[in-house]
Amino acid sequence: MSGHIKIKRVAFLGVSREPAILEFGDNITVICGASDTGKSFSLESIDFALGSSKGLRDIPQRVGYERLRLEIRHDSEVATLERSVEGGGFRVASKAVADTEPLDGDTLTAQHRHGRTDNLSGWLLQKIGLQERRIKRNMAGATNSLSFRNLIDFVFISETDIIKETSPFQTGQYTTVTSEYATLKLLLTGVDDRALVDTRETKSEEVSSQAKMEILDQLIQELEHDLEEVSADETELEAQYTKLGEAIERVQSDLDAVRTQADATLAARRALLMERNSVEGRLDEITELLARFDLLADHYNTDLLRLEAIRDSGSLFASLRQGPCPLCGTPPEEQKHLESCDGDVASIVASSDAEIRKIDTLQQELANTRRDLAEESSHRREDRERLSSQISRLTSRIDQLLAPALSQTQGSFRELADKRTSISGELELYRRLDRLKAQRQDLLSTDEAAKEAEPTTVDLSKSVLEEFATCIEDILRKWHFPSIGRVYFDENTRDFVIQGKPRGSFGKGFRAITHAAITIGLMQYCIARSLPHPGFVILDSPLLAYWKPEGAADSLVGTDLKDRFFEYLCADEFQGQAIIVENEHPPSSWPRLKEIDFTRNPSEGRYGLFPVSRGS
Repeated sequence: MSGHIKIKRVAFLGVSREPAILEFGDNITVICGASDTGKSFSLESIDFALGSSKGLRDIPQRVGYERLRLEIRHDSEVATLERSVEGGGFRVASKAVADTEPLDGDTLTAQHRHGRTDNLSGWLLQKIGLQERRIKRNMAGATNSLSFRNLIDFVFISETDIIKETSPFQTGQYTTVTSEYATLKLLLTGVDDRALVDTRETKSEEVSSQAKMEILDQLIQELEHDLEEVSADETELEAQYTKLGEAIERVQSDLDAVRTQADATLAARRALLMERNSVEGRLDEITELLARFDLLADHYNTDLLRLEAIRDSGSLFASLRQGPCPLCGTPPEEQKHLESCDGDVASIVASSDAEIRKIDTLQQELANTRRDLAEESSHRREDRERLSSQISRLTSRIDQLLAPALSQTQGSFRELADKRTSISGELELYRRLDRLKAQRQDLLSTDEAAKEAEPTTVDLSKSVLEEFATCIEDILRKWHFPSIGRVYFDENTRDFVIQGKPRGSFGKGFRAITHAAITIGLMQYCIARSLPHPGFVILDSPLLAYWKPEGAADSLVGTDLKDRFFEYLCADEFQGQAIIVENEHPPSSWPRLKEIDFTRNPSEGRYGLFPVSRGS
């Protein structure tokens, strides 16, 4: 009797974040609800915790979380696995560990190693009774060590894979066709390919290829030696490279913002400096005008003193007795007062009075002008003080805030850019290694094609395939799949024929539900016959035909297949564990079914995979 695994819970943990926890039922768990709440990401997290080398998607909600824990049950035993969200190896404890406690346990590497249990793959394979198995790699009879990742494609079906038109048992990679079919044979029969003997023979004409192979091996070995000094694996470096790119974009945005502030502040200071220069220019003009007006005032005072003296002298002259004219000497009797002459004193006095009044008026106007200029000068000095104060504040802001911020941001930008360049160089080592390995594989494939090898086949009994196809047909009938007829396995396409039609020719909605039936059917087939199987299946959107069919012929709306689907999974006869993601809720409450509803509403129920603040 082979052991089986059940997934109990998955949890994202971070020092400053509230744990994000999903707990699963023993039989069937349905994660349903609104889009963009983390349903598919929840399944990807389980795959990552089971050893996927593909990094977790960098979604905003994951920021602040450092570790991912997966609690599983094997028979009556419980174990907790922990992995950094950045990838790498694992820690394992043979017990349930509280989220607030550190996980102290053994270390498991991420790389599969045949016959060893110090790696996650070997540790899991031992649990389900498939350790030290080998599967056929090519038609020449070469084999590979079975890894737990070989089984994942038979139990974890993503939203993209569940609607694919090709065989459910093949990923579409040409180089893995043989090993994938060999894995199916292992699950359906329990027999692996350890007995196979590689039939390739080396011939004399292969010497040149062998020399090339040795050179490639030497280059690969040197690169692998260089990569031992690299701090992270390729996936982690790619994740770091992407994150650094995003960080550089953010710093560039911050740098642009600081530069914009600095430019705006400098422009404002330049405008204030120009305005202050204009004020100071006007103050210089006023100072010069006031100096000139002081001279004019002195001139007016001098003129007034002279005119007042003339007027006073003329008045005294008019009061004297008659006598010879002091100007022309004419005797009194000959003086003609009715005729004008240069000695008309009264006229001179009158003219002096008139000139004095004129100068008084000019002096008043000058006083008013000087007062206005003095007031303007006072206002201009106040403006100059105000502008100087504003300029000082802006200068201080530039010197104390903007200039340091600009310098710091530029420094961060250079540091990130240098680090990204360094990582780019390390990634280039991995890319060179991949290219060399690809060249080696091409050379190896060419040699293998040229060799006269005894071809071997993956021998899967027709009676086993017929029995398996009957199992799938029985499931589809129980689900009330429309117009179900005979179901049989086509060995050419390695897929099923349903209703006389290749399964891949159905619409994507029907492809999804039939893919689900095949995946679930494989688990039921193995468990019923005590054959090794992980014991769980994970399906993303099997009921696509209800909410997103390709057309009327692909729609299940109006049928009771959904009810029969959940009825089958909740029945006592169903063995194993199913974790399903769906947009729609199960049609009713079923025994043995656990429903997790992501509402996308912070005020109602559970928002999504990651917690959010209420009312935010």
